[in-house]
Amino acid sequence: GYQSAVYVHCASHRLNLVLSSTAEHYPEVKAFFDTLDLLHNFMSGSKRHAAFLEMQKAHYPNAPPLELVHSCDTRWSSRSLEVEKVLRRFDCILDTLELFEDDADAETKLAASSLLLHIQTMKFVTFLVFLADCTSSVNSVQRLCRVQKQMLQHALV
Repeated sequence: GYQSAVYVHCASHRLNLVLSSTAEHYPEVKAFFDTLDLLHNFMSGSKRHAAFLEMQKAHYPNAPPLELVHSCDTRWSSRSLEVEKVLRRFDCILDTLELFEDDADAETKLAASSLLLHIQTMKFVTFLVFLADCTSSVNSVQRLCRVQKQMLQHALV
């Protein structure tokens, strides 16, 4: 029966697992993604989220606002989307954080200031640009892996 069947992940899934595992073993990369998670959490507050959306409308009146996404540690494709959106709306993120540096709530003020200082470093910006390029390439490879799998499945039918 099926009890002794061995499951083999498709090439796309294996690539995803390798990348996710590798990212977790490099402290700088892990810290970068941890910062993106903190940024997402900060922008998720209702007042902050509304301000971020308004900032995007002001900067990009003809484009729909982008929602920052919380990525999944084991899905590289979600990391890719997270990085892409932060890069595309980096100016709006900076302006929103600057707005909340003067907030009456001390915790919000501290979080905004801390994030603002951190994401304006050369290290963070370099990781952002590099990983946006890297994740875009990986997404292309993953799409090819899925197409090959579908072609193989179709051929076997």
